[in-house]
Amino acid sequence: MIWDSAIHQSKLVTEQTAERSKTMAITPISGSALQGIRQGMQGLRANAAEIASPRLTGNDFPTKDGVRAMVELHQNTHQTTASLEVFRTHDEIIGSLLDIKA
Repeated sequence: MIWDSAIHQSKLVTEQTAERSKTMAITPISGSALQGIRQGMQGLRANAAEIASPRLTGNDFPTKDGVRAMVELHQNTHQTTASLEVFRTHDEIIGSLLDIKA
């Protein structure tokens, strides 16, 4: 569920970024936000692969590695979500500045 939500958000950001990059330059703030999203998604993929690995799925109780991967999965979800919010806020600020200038 968390994984699907993060993937969906990442796809939306990618589509929105591609659309806006035609009209808007990538600023240091949006670049940092995109880097945070990218790093969070890479971490989510790595954690999901580790959780789904055969050495962890056969146990009745979570192993130390399994618990660590689940905690990191949660942390990476927060990183991706926070970076997405930074990107959205930056986009709103730029839009407001353009409205004021127009």
